[in-house]
Amino acid sequence: MDGVKKGTGLEAAVFGKDSLSATTITDFTGKTRPIGIKETNKEVLETVLGKGEKKTALVSLLNGQYFASYHPLKDVDGSVVGMIFTGKPAYSVLATAGRSIEITFLVSAVLIIFSIVPTYLISKYIAQQLK
Repeated sequence: MDGVKKGTGLEAAVFGKDSLSATTITDFTGKTRPIGIKETNKEVLETVLGKGEKKTALVSLLNGQYFASYHPLKDVDGSVVGMIFTGKPAYSVLATAGRSIEITFLVSAVLIIFSIVPTYLISKYIAQQLK
């Protein structure tokens, strides 16, 4: 599991049915990985374990909220025996989105300022030609 986190930067977990079996997520101390807790999100359980389909959602898991994707884990007969979770902490995603908005605003402001100068010069030239 740690290799997945190291390679992708995403948290990962494996569930046997609805019970957490392995994870990269730690508790609030950062030392313990709470194994054996149950997934309680009914939409996730219905979609992934019930229908055998993937589910992407904002979920609460262990120590926080995550933008997560769950995929069914199937045995050789095609029966769903668990699910695989990958996710990114919501605060991390929202912080990145906030930085993108700030950069977009700054670039837009600079472009507006640079477009004002030529507009002023062109309008001044046209006004002189009309005199």
